[in-house]
Amino acid sequence: MRSVFTRFFPVALLLACAAFPAAAYFERLEVGGRALALGHSYHAIADDPSAIYWNPAGLAQAVRPAVLFDYYKPFVVQDLASGFAAVSYPGAGGQWGAAWHYFGLSGVERENVFSLAYAARTILPRFGTLAVGVTGKVMSVSYSSIEDRPFLDTSPTNVASDYGGQTEATADVGFLYNPIEKVALGVIVRNVVEPRFDFVSGGGGTTIAREVEGALAYRWDEASLLTAGLAKTSEGYTAISIGGEVVFYDVFALRSGVFDAEFWGGFGLISRRWSLDSAFVTDRNLGISYMASMTIFLGGGDE
Repeated sequence: MRSVFTRFFPVALLLACAAFPAAAYFERLEVGGRALALGHSYHAIADDPSAIYWNPAGLAQAVRPAVLFDYYKPFVVQDLASGFAAVSYPGAGGQWGAAWHYFGLSGVERENVFSLAYAARTILPRFGTLAVGVTGKVMSVSYSSIEDRPFLDTSPTNVASDYGGQTEATADVGFLYNPIEKVALGVIVRNVVEPRFDFVSGGGGTTIAREVEGALAYRWDEASLLTAGLAKTSEGYTAISIGGEVVFYDVFALRSGVFDAEFWGGFGLISRRWSLDSAFVTDRNLGISYMASMTIFLGGGDE
């Protein structure tokens, strides 16, 4: 009885975690084509540099150094774009990772997140393995001045204002628990220290809220897996996510997922040295978003 309780207590802990309000900045900064296609349920299987965002504890699953680049086009808006670049490296005593994430509307707003992550794993006799990871983040937001935006009214009643930029620091903490070989539970607590951005005096500012997300993964066999989890939406409530992946002949992967009544999907091309992943997200009101990412594996080691 104790063994069963110890293995599945983290599931109950995740379900018991309260939801926190959503923030106006840095919302739903999805990264990695494989993760995006699985519908926001990547926390338990993250094993590439995108783990720096999804769950830093997942870096402990990496067996080779790797770099990842992605480009995200939200809702096919011409001047709205997002990009992510990351590197992970298995080192002495644990795994390291560094990343840069950009999101912006050309000529209006820019959001940057610079991250440094570390993860380590330990064996729990009779109870599986547990990995813990931490991502330190420096987050910056900047706005262009009104006079630099020709599409806005700059008449005398609309005085030009340069809001400049602000930078804050925070951290994420992640956990990855494998009670048995085919099952994994990943949990991340985002923004342990809640940073605050205030561009307008007396406006009250915006606090980037602490959030809890997680997912459970079951590997059906070597070629297929199922995922399910809980994550925050941009509207501020918690939604269930589910996803699945099937790999054909070790070279082609087909993925799909559902999150917040949106359909997510994509495919991947896989080789021993690299993987190329594409993904799309549907939105009832805003249309379709697209992502493409490339992961390059460095050095030797197994696939």
